[in-house]
Amino acid sequence: MEIGFKRNEVKGVVFYTIPSFEKTGLVKHLFTTRIGGVSKGKYASLNLSLKRYDTKEEVYENFKIICDIGGFSYEDMVFSDQVHGDVIKKVTYEDKGKNFGGSDISGVDALMTNERGIPLVTFYADCVPLFFLDPVKKVIALAHAGWRGTVAYIGPKTVNAMKEEYGSNPKDILVGIGPSIYK
Repeated sequence: MEIGFKRNEVKGVVFYTIPSFEKTGLVKHLFTTRIGGVSKGKYASLNLSLKRYDTKEEVYENFKIICDIGGFSYEDMVFSDQVHGDVIKKVTYEDKGKNFGGSDISGVDALMTNERGIPLVTFYADCVPLFFLDPVKKVIALAHAGWRGTVAYIGPKTVNAMKEEYGSNPKDILVGIGPSIYK
C-alpha cells in the first residue's frame, strides 16, 4: 500500500491526493494548497475562506475552480462549521448544498456519509486533516483535528461513528493524515 500524499497540478492549481484512496476508484478527493486561484492581495491565489480579507465572488470562483478540477458539484458541497471539538455529523442527501452561510451544520468538526455525490468540505490552517475511507462499506469521513479535538479523540470517535452508523470494520478503514503545521 502506498503511503503519503501525491502532489498534483492542474491548470496552475496545486493540490494533493491520497494514492491508496485513488486506487480504490471509489472516491474523488483532494487537499488544496493556496496555489492557483483568483484571490488578490494578502490572501492571493486560492483562498477558500470567507472569514478573511477577500471578496465572496473571489472565494466562490476559487471553489468553482476546485470543483471543476475535482469533478465535484459546486451546488452540492456540504461544509463543516468547525469549533475545535469532537462532534461528528452524518451527512445525507438532505444536507446537499449546506455551504457558504446556508448551512445549519454548526458546531461540527467531522462529516461522514455513505451517500454518493455529496462533496464534504472541511477547513484547515494549522490543524490536522483526517481523511477516512471504508472501501468495503463505501463510507467516507473528514475530520478536523485541532489540539482540542485530538485530545477529545476526534480520530477514534470518527472511526467508531463509522462503525456504529454504517457497520464499518475498523480494520477496513483507510486513513490519510494530511499536512499540518509543526514547530
